[in-house]
Amino acid sequence: MADEAEITLDQEQIERAEAVIAQLVSSYLLWVRADLLRLRDLWEQAEAASPADRKRIFTAMFRLTHDVKGQGGSFGYDLVSEIADRLCRYLERTDQWPDPALAVVKAHIDAIATVVEGDIQGPGDDSHRHMLLTLEERARNGA
Repeated sequence: MADEAEITLDQEQIERAEAVIAQLVSSYLLWVRADLLRLRDLWEQAEAASPADRKRIFTAMFRLTHDVKGQGGSFGYDLVSEIADRLCRYLERTDQWPDPALAVVKAHIDAIATVVEGDIQGPGDDSHRHMLLTLEERARNGA
């Protein structure tokens, strides 16, 4: 009989934990949308700046993107983490920021937005794998 009470208690704890996680996912979506707005703002600042003045902006973007990368997988948005990781690697790759690099950065930001707005959780499907390959190719080619 005591075992049934423990099992019931464990089930109640699990249900409470699941409710907290569901609530945190909703909060995460608010956080990541705010981060996307900040990323877009930084991108616009970079677009308006000369290539020589972009390093400071992209350093700030790297820090923000790194946070986005760390949070996505924790809340079931694996693609957000994967895209943000690729953007981080791209941002840390160079100190030179010519205009074509801006398009690569924007493509990554837009991809994160697509995943968030589409509420695409988990690893995604074949079309999302194709999107990742396209981003990788653009980053490799620099445009």
